[in-house]
Amino acid sequence: WYEGIGYALPVVALEIDSVQTGNAQTASTWSNNQPPSSTNNYNVVASHLVTVDQPFTGKRLTAQSGGTVNIGASQVDIRYLKVALGGSLTESVSGSWTLGDQNASLSLGFLELEGDVIFNADPGEQLTLALSVLGPGNLDYNSNGAGSELIIADAQDHAGTIRFNGTGDGVRMVHTRLFGRVEMTSTGSNRLVF
Repeated sequence: WYEGIGYALPVVALEIDSVQTGNAQTASTWSNNQPPSSTNNYNVVASHLVTVDQPFTGKRLTAQSGGTVNIGASQVDIRYLKVALGGSLTESVSGSWTLGDQNASLSLGFLELEGDVIFNADPGEQLTLALSVLGPGNLDYNSNGAGSELIIADAQDHAGTIRFNGTGDGVRMVHTRLFGRVEMTSTGSNRLVF
């Protein structure tokens, strides 16, 4: 500090790439051979599948073209998840699951979609996106039975389309309750709830 003015050297986030398929918290998955750090961005590159089954501590996690981020637990907090054009986001969870911190009422994380993502739901399964959805990519939710719902915290800055397909019951908008475009084509109850 000098005469009331503070200064510090800026911290630039390093870009860390995956070097193999593996778990996101495992050091050997990444090019720096260290577990994720909150100061670095992490990229899952072509042909690698990285599974996240606990809170991800990196600054940003990106599924690059040809790379796949897999959600492997029923509740995973990723503060910034990006799906680049050609990247994939999958899940290997049995039953309902939540992406993001559903208790973060003041500060949601982000799900940025440059490319499209597709989720397939079993009967009675709920997918909760406790994140702010951004970007031009579309989100397809394909329900395979009654009782399934898509719950979204915030989609006001999403430029793509949210499609509710299959035989599910509804889409619930919570938190800010704003969105761009939602297409409801389910043959189930097919309701949109604010």
